[in-house]
Amino acid sequence: MRIGVVANPMAGSHRGGLVMRRTVESLKSHGHQVEAVLTARRGEAIGRSEELADEGMDALISIGGDGTLNEVVNGVYRSRNREHVAVGMVPAGRGRDTARTLGSLPQAHLPDLATFAPRLVDLGLVHNAVGETRAFINGAGFGFDAAVASRAINYRRLPGTIPYFIATTVVLPRFQSFHVEVQTQTAIHDLDALAVMASNCQYVGGGMKVAPDADPGDGLLDFLVMKSMTKPDFAANFLRVYRGTHVTHPAILTFRATAARFTLDRHLLTHVDGEIERETTTAIDIMPAALHWIGPGR
Repeated sequence: MRIGVVANPMAGSHRGGLVMRRTVESLKSHGHQVEAVLTARRGEAIGRSEELADEGMDALISIGGDGTLNEVVNGVYRSRNREHVAVGMVPAGRGRDTARTLGSLPQAHLPDLATFAPRLVDLGLVHNAVGETRAFINGAGFGFDAAVASRAINYRRLPGTIPYFIATTVVLPRFQSFHVEVQTQTAIHDLDALAVMASNCQYVGGGMKVAPDADPGDGLLDFLVMKSMTKPDFAANFLRVYRGTHVTHPAILTFRATAARFTLDRHLLTHVDGEIERETTTAIDIMPAALHWIGPGR
């Protein structure tokens, strides 16, 4: 197989480069042709992944966290050969939420990829007010969760979910609800909200089970709207998200849909697999069976 390896050297406290070298050695020992890319800046992996996919790679392996994976996925999404390229992940970064649902390739002693049968998974698409589109494999959202994701960057040297927990305590006292109209094919929701999220997989924020029933192969996105609530009520129920029991709270609206359009009363940041987009989101929809995912069988 021809395999591209795209790594973020800063991932996992600068472990990305080491994990890449081990992965490349393992793949070559199984007779694969490997082309490795070590990125130097945010966003670079999108273009480099698109180039590798256009060159006819059979698979691309992302080494890093969810942000690196998102860039690789977007590169493949933009490629003219996306229907023929599989994507897998060797986790090396702090964010490993996608792998919690989809599984990942083992870091040490990577076995022959032929033992991993690619399966088709859906991709979400975020459309913004200036006509741009960005794909996501795990989840996207705007409002409070995006503000937290933006703030958590300041604490990215800390392990696990700690950056998100700290960022939540910093953002919560200042964050104000916004008005949003959410329109699907079957309903219109007009309300004040703290956050709107769309999930393809189950986890975000280092283990928060935001969408406990999300299935990345069902052709639907699991939407969650957090209605406006008091700060004490939010704080008292915050830890429920780690168990997935938050969905029964009366201020949580959930629904499944192939698409939703949004009208907002103010500009809000959006996160796409944890990566911050600064333009206002106008719609989120799904592209069913859009990506070949390579990883442990389920």
